[in-house]
Amino acid sequence: MNTIVELTNGSKHPDSGVKATLVTLKLIMLKRDSDELDAISHLSRHSQDASHDIPNYAQDILKRFNLLQGDGSVHETVKDVVFCAVMGDYSWELKLRSPYAARHHHDHI
Repeated sequence: MNTIVELTNGSKHPDSGVKATLVTLKLIMLKRDSDELDAISHLSRHSQDASHDIPNYAQDILKRFNLLQGDGSVHETVKDVVFCAVMGDYSWELKLRSPYAARHHHDHI
């Protein structure tokens, strides 16, 4: 059974999708590849403001990690997890926090 969880922005998503997105974000953060971090920075800005265009090179990177769909759109779960979990505006200052609403106690990301 796929548990539905609430994120800090009030959205609700299947926990499996939230966890998969978090694992991918953690992997990218740990690798510290500047192009990949820059792509996450663009995705984060896009999740906050849909009018922010993600450059083509960043779209290619995000598609490789399944954070962007083939048509260039962002799945709602990915958008909300990135919105809630990614802190910082620039690639060199990005950090992750738990996207889960407090009552789910998943603060160990």
